Parts: sequence; C-alpha cells; structure tokens
Amino acid sequence: MECGNRKKSDVVITMKKNGTDQNTISIQSKYDALFDENIRNKVEQFITQNTLSGLAITVEDFGAWDYTLQARLEACLDGLAGEDNDS
Repeated sequence: MECGNRKKSDVVITMKKNGTDQNTISIQSKYDALFDENIRNKVEQFITQNTLSGLAITVEDFGAWDYTLQARLEACLDGLAGEDNDS
C-alpha cells in the first residue's frame, strides 16, 4: 500500500507485510540530517499506538509537516487493512 505524493511538502508512505514479527522502517529524505530522527520517532510512535507488527514501512519525505506524515500513515494502515479484507 502506498499513500502520498512525490511533491514538495508531502510524504510518500509505503507499507507492506514483511513476513516476520518485526517492523522495519526505512527513511529517505533530502532533509535527512535535520528530520530523520523526528520522522523515525513519529513512525515508531504510530506503530506502538496501533500495536503493529510484521510491517515494512518506507518513508520518502519531501518536507512534510508532522500532521501530513500522520495522515499518510493512517491512510496506508486503513488501505492495508482493506487489502486483507479483500483476500
């Protein structure tokens, strides 16, 4: 499941099952040195709040605000749940 746009001030989240019990987080951002830790903390907080496991989450940041990151994470999780229900 992929959510977001590759445009300035947005973020693209890719979320898929990774076949394990562990979560993996990959972050790509042109603002890496400034915001990598903040983005990682927000994603980890989202994982904890939603009791998620077994996901590979990729974040491609284009200067998104925290609320945009949160919205994209929620949209991807909803979409992933929808894919599970379709099977």
